Amino acid sequence: MPQVPKPEVRDAFVDAAARAFAELGFAATSMADVAARADSSVGNLYKYFSSKQELFDAAVPAELVQELTRLTRARIRALGAAKDVRELHEGARYQALAGELLDYCLAHRAAVVVVLTRAEGTPFSSFSEQFVRQLCDWALDYARVAYPGLKPNRAFSFVLERAYRVFVAGVAEILQRFSDDAEARRIIAL
Repeated sequence: MPQVPKPEVRDAFVDAAARAFAELGFAATSMADVAARADSSVGNLYKYFSSKQELFDAAVPAELVQELTRLTRARIRALGAAKDVRELHEGARYQALAGELLDYCLAHRAAVVVVLTRAEGTPFSSFSEQFVRQLCDWALDYARVAYPGLKPNRAFSFVLERAYRVFVAGVAEILQRFSDDAEARRIIAL
């Protein structure tokens, strides 16, 4: 009688794969690494996933990237023309969306780390660069509303791009280094 796939075993493989991809990257992660992290065997892993790419697709689904982008864009749009986020009231849409975005990143921390910093060799290899460009574009859209007299030049664009590149890498590092959600929240808030 054939073995019936168990959802909890599949989930353990997906979780282990996401963590391995976040730590080692796609190319350096083997099916044996994933099986060991899931406290199982490679043979059992292949009963659930026929290839590393199939496993990656389950651990870092395209919908995750779409949702991360959507939540980030919504948060920036919610800022409106406010010049200082500290002056927004606690129940402001911006604050709610900031919390929703952070909750999403924490709930999917390993997959978010992968797409932000460890996606080489995957369909998301260019996501981080594209995301930084989008953040710059969204920031400039915001600045045109909040600071109508601002005339961005090459130097401004250069600094903005570098700031977002460091920000994206920093968020990924925090998600990876600080496993306690409360601690990660405090550090990201800084």
